[in-house]
Amino acid sequence: MSRFPSSVDTLIIGAGAAGLAAARRLQEAGQRVLVLEAGSRIGGRAWTDTQTFSSPVDRGCAWLHQADKNPFTSLAKAYGCTLAAHDEAPWQLFAQCERLPASEEKAALAAVDALEQRIEVHAGADRPLSSLCDRGNWRERWACETLGPLDAGADSVQLSVRGLQQHGSTKPNWLVREGFGSVVARFGADLPVALGERVSEIDFRGSRVRARTSGGIVEAADCIVTVSTGVLRAEAIRFLPQLPLSKLHALDALPMGHFTKVILELDGLLPGLPAGSWVADARPTLDQTMHFLCHPFGSRLVIGLAGGAYGEALARLPEALAVQEGYARLIECIGVSHGRQLIKGVFTDWATDPLYLGGYAYLVPGGGDARVALGESVDERLHFAGEAVALDLMQTCGGAFLSGQQAAKRIVAERR
Repeated sequence: MSRFPSSVDTLIIGAGAAGLAAARRLQEAGQRVLVLEAGSRIGGRAWTDTQTFSSPVDRGCAWLHQADKNPFTSLAKAYGCTLAAHDEAPWQLFAQCERLPASEEKAALAAVDALEQRIEVHAGADRPLSSLCDRGNWRERWACETLGPLDAGADSVQLSVRGLQQHGSTKPNWLVREGFGSVVARFGADLPVALGERVSEIDFRGSRVRARTSGGIVEAADCIVTVSTGVLRAEAIRFLPQLPLSKLHALDALPMGHFTKVILELDGLLPGLPAGSWVADARPTLDQTMHFLCHPFGSRLVIGLAGGAYGEALARLPEALAVQEGYARLIECIGVSHGRQLIKGVFTDWATDPLYLGGYAYLVPGGGDARVALGESVDERLHFAGEAVALDLMQTCGGAFLSGQQAAKRIVAERR
């Protein structure tokens, strides 16, 4: 929609999964709603690129985590999408361009399971994930990198064990052939969203909330803020009055993690790598772990995944250099290109995109109940939703969806 009303019942900031879910729920309750989105599309960090490559690919979230209870699973099925279980995808681990013996591969994967068990049973004071790992042991170091930067989006020294316990298992994990982002976009296609409207100020001092955006001022009885903690920490939106100290402390405890992708299209399939399988260097340069998802759904794509400080560093490079780095790491891992040529590549820059400033929020050691504190309403009119405040499916698109629904339900209950 190119123009928007100056007054609605509930105003929603951000057209990601949380904002779209809230808007849908409020509309069903008979409310007049408006979603303001600073970007040029809906979906937020869920974005399926259908134009660049020969196959659709998710530049943002790709897996239906906890697919048995993820709200997007039923939607994907209803839309006729092709889903594939991915937890049992085979791994091939290399060192110095040579495939590891099967016994060493098995030991490395077992180290991940053992670390998950240590996280699950940890009791007592909170501590960083790094304290549960012997980084002098290559298997434990690889496991720590897998569950740290490549899962939670931050280096293990920055990650709260308590936060990882709260997060729990992501299984079962399913992939969507048509792209997870396409499911989110279809869900929100008919909702009242104004694109290209960056909110600079939210004033909740009066009887109604007033939001100042590039297209004018909108008033509402309630406002749901769904932007990332990166945007909130950067003070890209001014709040009048200032947010309570409890909110500011929660934001400090929930910085944005960095999870990035180097998406490569080759001119053919790499031999010996089953569709949807994993390839990784088991002994990479310190803190520079990259895993490769190979040929999902039989496509010619190979997707390099990097997180934490390494992922952020890649995001600071020009895209062409980041793509070259990813392709070089792939060849360094498997040893040869098997005659395949790189046709094109892209790099996702969530860490430097001013609309997000990261992939998803992680809890720092000692962060406690920051997600609960961030999710609490202010003055019963200013509400918060998104993956950062989700208590179920936290750090995921599905969790953002559930948090948006919960914020909407609170508003409906309060206005009865």
